[in-house]
Amino acid sequence: LPGLVAASIAPDLPYFVPLPAALGTTHAPAALAGIDLVLGLATLAVAYAALPPLMALCPKRWRRRIEPPDLAAVLRSPRAALTVPLSVVVGAATHLAWDAFTHTNGLAVQNWAPLREAVVGPHRVYNIIGYVSSLGGPVLLVVVALAWLRHRPAGVNARWPALPVRGRAIVLAVVLVASAVGATMALADPASQVSLYDWVRRMLVGGVQGAAVVLGSYVLTWYAIGPPARPGPPAAQSRSLLLAPLLQ
Repeated sequence: LPGLVAASIAPDLPYFVPLPAALGTTHAPAALAGIDLVLGLATLAVAYAALPPLMALCPKRWRRRIEPPDLAAVLRSPRAALTVPLSVVVGAATHLAWDAFTHTNGLAVQNWAPLREAVVGPHRVYNIIGYVSSLGGPVLLVVVALAWLRHRPAGVNARWPALPVRGRAIVLAVVLVASAVGATMALADPASQVSLYDWVRRMLVGGVQGAAVVLGSYVLTWYAIGPPARPGPPAAQSRSLLLAPLLQ
C-alpha cells in the first residue's frame, strides 16, 4: 500500500520539485518502468525517513494507535524485492490511467466525445471529473484514515517520539504561513491569470511548495540535531538545545 500511494503522485513531482525530468517524460507509458519507478521508490524512501518527525507532530491518541513500520524486516524480505517495485509501477499506472479521463490530451478524452461536452463556460466534463477527484480524493483518504484510527486499539507500544503541544503548534503555524506565502507568490506568476483553472492550479502548487519547504527543513533539522531530549547523559540533552523553543 505505501508503494501504491507514493507512486500515485510520482508522475506529478516535477510540478512541485525542481527535477531534471519534464512532465511529459513522467507521463509517458514507457516511464512506468523508468523514471516513474525511480521517483516512486525515492518518494517512498523519503516518506519512511520523514515518518518519525512527522508523527511527532501528531496528537498522542494517534501515536498510540499507529505501529511503527518494521523496515528491517521489509528490507530482509525477498518478497519485498518484488512486491515493492511492483506496487510502485501499479501506483504510477493508476495515475496515468486517470489522467486519460481528466486531461485534454488524455486518450479517453480524445476518443470519447461525452467527456468533451461543455458544462460551465470553458469547463468540460473531463475538467469537472478532474476537479472532483482532486478535491474528493484527499477528503476520502482523510475520512478513511480517521475511521481506521477510531477502530484501532489504544495503548499500543508505538515508541514514536513526540513534541510537546507548544512545539507542535509552532511548527504547524509556520507550515500554514509558508503555505500562504507560497500560494501568494505563485499567484504573482502571469500564467495564473490565464483562466480560473490556472489561478487555482498555481495557488495549490505554490501552497504545497511553501509547506513542503518548511516540513522538509523541519525533518532535516530533526535528523541533524536529534529528536527531543530524554533523560540521559548531558551530551545527549545538549544536542536538543537548538530545538528548545519547540520543546518547552
